[in-house]
Amino acid sequence: MSLAEVYRMKNDGNVAGLVAALADDDEYVRRAAVQALAGFPDARVREILERMRFEDPVALVRTAATLAHARVTAALLQKEER
Repeated sequence: MSLAEVYRMKNDGNVAGLVAALADDDEYVRRAAVQALAGFPDARVREILERMRFEDPVALVRTAATLAHARVTAALLQKEER
């Protein structure tokens, strides 16, 4: 998978495709997918990012997942307050 495909999936709102990209061999594809998922705050995305925070073998991807998880969590909390 290419980075261009990840960006296209983000623009198309293709969450399932972005989740599939998390299994890619390329760490840059995984990091881009994690960052893109931050824009889709829902409980399933939050759970997936929670796992990525600890399970990805690359520190940069784990860091990106941690930041994305925080964004999704904050957005979900804001939704609950409304």
